Amino acid sequence: PCINGASCKNTNPGQYKCICKPGYTGINCQHGKYKSIVTLRDRCRYSPCQNGGMCKDLFNDFNCTCPTGFTGKKCEHNIGDCFDGACQNGGTCVDGVNRYTCSCPAGFSGRACE
Repeated sequence: PCINGASCKNTNPGQYKCICKPGYTGINCQHGKYKSIVTLRDRCRYSPCQNGGMCKDLFNDFNCTCPTGFTGKKCEHNIGDCFDGACQNGGTCVDGVNRYTCSCPAGFSGRACE
């Protein structure tokens, strides 16, 4: 995200600091000797990542690193953990975050309604 020959230094997860060359200023060293027509915005400012995802600001975009169990541009989708045969004897699979449970009919119990 740093421009005009600046170097980028990682500070905290998902954050950075630009070390500007002489004559340049601004968060991304976008102001200086020559007027820049590039407008940069901190895409992570408003925390677009959901479900505990970590945001990384990119040039004119962002990227979310999702925690286990989630996927999508903003970590908005729970990865389905239910599968055919997960629950036996007419049990219903209930998807959770990185796990599933079975809702068992009367007379059956256990993790898979066995």
